[in-house]
Amino acid sequence: MWRFLVKEYCTHCHDKYSQLLCVLCALCVEGFFKILEDSIMAMTIVAEECTSCGDCLPVCPMGAVLKKKGTYIIDLDACTECEGEFDEPQCEAVCPVPDCIIPA
Repeated sequence: MWRFLVKEYCTHCHDKYSQLLCVLCALCVEGFFKILEDSIMAMTIVAEECTSCGDCLPVCPMGAVLKKKGTYIIDLDACTECEGEFDEPQCEAVCPVPDCIIPA
């Protein structure tokens, strides 16, 4: 019966906030693994896009942005996506390059 409900009604929304409330995603294998994947709350810098301008470094309230080998990286263990501090990740907000800083 549960498999029928999941196949019939699960929309595979993959929205990390609605999944916490979605019983079907808890039963859906694809939804379950997506929840695990989305549980990492951190941003990452796409090295190929980064111009090493350094705008992201001073705005990180957690000190998660680090300079390494001429470019910048984000410590995934320290990054909280500015949750509880700001409405959006500050590194992403100040970055002049579109899609350079993305969710990990």
